[in-house]
Amino acid sequence: MQPWGSSCRIVEWIDSDGCISRRVVAGNVTAAQVRSTISHHVEGRKHFLYDDERLPRQTLPRR
Repeated sequence: MQPWGSSCRIVEWIDSDGCISRRVVAGNVTAAQVRSTISHHVEGRKHFLYDDERLPRQTLPRR
């Protein structure tokens, strides 16, 4: 184990509505576990970023 903790990966995909989604998973998960993670809905806040240069720049809220 590294001194800073275990490793992780950011998994990114485009859903059926065309929105980009991201989830953090452990670094040692299998492809089947990644597919399972993607298929399960997570309750909580969802942030949308729109790729339109005519709109004001959007940023995600800081905690």
